[in-house]
Amino acid sequence: MKQALVRFWDRIRRENLLFNFHGRATRREFLLFTTLALATIGLAAAVGTDIFSIVVALLGLFIFLAASARRLHDTGFSAWSLLLLAIPYIGIGMYLFFVFTAGEKGPNRYGPNPRFKPDTY
Repeated sequence: MKQALVRFWDRIRRENLLFNFHGRATRREFLLFTTLALATIGLAAAVGTDIFSIVVALLGLFIFLAASARRLHDTGFSAWSLLLLAIPYIGIGMYLFFVFTAGEKGPNRYGPNPRFKPDTY
């Protein structure tokens, strides 16, 4: 488990995954980044409404959007589909789609399958 976390952290730093909208993301990676983004936004909300809190909340939102774009790429959709998250009820369905739909097998137009990278977690 420890080695998997170390490899995952190395991959985050090497590929700049926190702020990268390119490539593909596995379901596990998407859930990890979504949890990180929600924790960041929750921390910002708990601190208050000053400028620092707003910047931290926007950082969390950016992390969520980047992970969501990569997850959509893994399922073969464009990141423009993220606009559906803003529509009530459809956004919830879209989020569940991100979580439960398996990615395309093999490479697609957004890159190689992230589940079969040699140094993946």
